[in-house]
Amino acid sequence: MDLVIDAGNTKVKIGVCDNDTIINTLVIRYADIADTLKIFCKNNTVNSVLVCSVGPVVAWDRLILCKKMLKLSINTPLGISNTDVLSSETGVDRLATIGGTALAYPNEKVLVIDAGTCITYDFVDENGAYTCGNISPGLQLRLNAMHQFTSALPQLAYSEPQGDTSIERYTTTTCMTGGAIDGI
Repeated sequence: MDLVIDAGNTKVKIGVCDNDTIINTLVIRYADIADTLKIFCKNNTVNSVLVCSVGPVVAWDRLILCKKMLKLSINTPLGISNTDVLSSETGVDRLATIGGTALAYPNEKVLVIDAGTCITYDFVDENGAYTCGNISPGLQLRLNAMHQFTSALPQLAYSEPQGDTSIERYTTTTCMTGGAIDGI
């Protein structure tokens, strides 16, 4: 059994793999990492772990006993032909999507959009070269900013719409939600 861990700013996503096939996924809060991994490792033998973390510091090697653990970094070979243009400040979440794209789509131009706490846009050309990218506030950050940097707008928490997904824009709340979505 192998684990692939994507520890983002808000949540931790874990892919459980067997023979290069994802057999299960978990999405957990940082507060639940220790208990979840303790139970998982008690019931399963973990051979290897790949960690991609941009969130809070976690002692992954203390939580998971395994034969080998790789923590993704700027020094990890990624299949990108021009890694010299990337800097040490490039987030490992972006490195993972850029490198994965170069490997999964050789000889193709690909725009990768990752919508999390922030939305990243990265472009890999047909030669497997990283050419450009952008980072923009995600949906919840946009809603938070409207509240935090104004004196009267409410704090909103985005939730997936149920039923009719059209957004009527008559109230402050619906106008804020619509503006955040349209802005993206």
